[in-house]
Amino acid sequence: MSPLVLVLALTAALPAREVELVDQWAEKLQATCHAPGLSVAVVRGNESLSKGYGWADVEAKTPVDADRTRFALASVTKTVTAATILTLVNQGQLGLQADLSNAVEGVAVPSKVTLHQLLTHTSGFDDSLIGAGARTEKEVLPLRAFLHMRGLVSIAKPGTLWSYSNRNYSLAGAVAERAVARPFADVVTKQIFEPLHMTHSGFSTPSNGDTLTSVYDVSATSAQKTAWPWTQDVPAGGMNASASDMARFVSALLGGGGLPPAVVDGMQKTQHQFVPGVPGITYGLMESSHGGRAVLMHEGNMGAVSALLVIVPQLQLGYFAAVNGGGEECDLASLSAVLTAREAEQASPSTALSGATHDSAAVLEGTYRDARYPHSTFEKIAVVLGLVREITVRAQPDGTLRVGRGAYRAVGEGLFTRIDGDGQLGFRDGAFSTGAATTYERVPWASTASFNRVLGLTCLSLFLLGFVLEPLRALWGRVRRSKAPPASIRRTRWLAWCLSASALVFTIGLALPFFGDDGPFWLLFGVPGWVELLFWWPYLLVGAAVLLGGSCVAGWKNAALSRWQLLWPLLQLLAGVAFVSFAARWHLVAPWAAG
Repeated sequence: MSPLVLVLALTAALPAREVELVDQWAEKLQATCHAPGLSVAVVRGNESLSKGYGWADVEAKTPVDADRTRFALASVTKTVTAATILTLVNQGQLGLQADLSNAVEGVAVPSKVTLHQLLTHTSGFDDSLIGAGARTEKEVLPLRAFLHMRGLVSIAKPGTLWSYSNRNYSLAGAVAERAVARPFADVVTKQIFEPLHMTHSGFSTPSNGDTLTSVYDVSATSAQKTAWPWTQDVPAGGMNASASDMARFVSALLGGGGLPPAVVDGMQKTQHQFVPGVPGITYGLMESSHGGRAVLMHEGNMGAVSALLVIVPQLQLGYFAAVNGGGEECDLASLSAVLTAREAEQASPSTALSGATHDSAAVLEGTYRDARYPHSTFEKIAVVLGLVREITVRAQPDGTLRVGRGAYRAVGEGLFTRIDGDGQLGFRDGAFSTGAATTYERVPWASTASFNRVLGLTCLSLFLLGFVLEPLRALWGRVRRSKAPPASIRRTRWLAWCLSASALVFTIGLALPFFGDDGPFWLLFGVPGWVELLFWWPYLLVGAAVLLGGSCVAGWKNAALSRWQLLWPLLQLLAGVAFVSFAARWHLVAPWAAG
């Protein structure tokens, strides 16, 4: 279908009543999450709506224009990237199953992966935020240069781990660049934007009179302008687009023309499932369900911005929505209920519940962790800080499973359905998944976040006590004019104090960057040199611990230290050993810390 035919296919407007419902939803959403501006595109067959709500720029009182105001797509970019890759595959320029080991010059690919695995997040590549952002558009590196600088790290054999990673789509974009010898943005323009007549979309600041919406950190009482979320992972999250352009793209995904049938088929059909029965993934879209119907979607969140694309092929319905403030607090998915209200709800196919014995369910017990977190850099500490989800699975006497707060009953081999709500999950090889390219892996008790939090806080508490009490004890001795203790005791106490002080300096140093101008997002712009030097500090702790241990042993052998005099230094020594082990486990030690 030509671009002209595609445009004509979307000239019919949504019925006035449906537009009114969308308006009401938009008003409620903005009131709830305080989003200054909202971009919405709805497609139902040949009917469409493209509309802007609120402000593109609060200070200038610039309203959102559905045709010319561009919003950040964040990870919804991946859907466009997938369509681009599949179009090149359809043209014979790329192969979904070809080995990519040497596909991009200058980029070391650590394992034999394929485009199929990249597009379905089954490559086994690690993810990382370090250096993935840019403060300005000029700081965005060429894609190949970025991948060369940050590298690709494999944490699982390709095809064995289903875990979302931005690097999957960045590498796919680099492969597309190499295949046609053009920059990624030009590849997308040629393969997607031009055929769909998407003249208000791109990956940079527009030069055709369009404007990028301003971005805001919001609260109930204020909206503070912040930076546009430029990213180095351009194929994974760097696109911007207007509502009207996204209406064209949604229509194409629904088979309305502009994309080859093979591309549409690849983006509507399941390409990977953790186990049969659990929502899987197509090329570029996550499977879900609503009202008993299959739903395909992709969301994107980058700080203050949030976007969502949803299609319901069964209803020839789809929509896109994006906000320029409020981020994940904005429930964009709630538009699905509004748009499907006029159709009668279809019940999900009933599944006969098969019983599971307590013994068979008991083998699944344990603590499971979301596999999507950086495994290879110091960002791994996010697990201990509670930023990575861990779920406890417990077998109940009736054979059901308590997974977090949900109750599940077996309906097949490794497949469970929720009996106190909606959803399925599947177990396989010591892991389970609920879909959305998310796998939870079972972890031993010594690796759980709760155990390591207690361990870390106990060590720091002992260090703080040692740091404060030893000077106070020395001061009290001088006030009382007590006889100075033997040199061996003074030396042991001084070494214990040095160990405590060094550990506290290291901890405070790691915390300081979070209080800078970039706040918790400082990682996006790389690791400062002084922080990289700080990661060598634990080796000083090792030295201090060795000296303290030697002093304790010498004092014990020479009978210079009593059991009680040894007790506190030994506690400090144990804390030091445990803390260094903790730092090594969570990659807080060079040269592994910064990747």
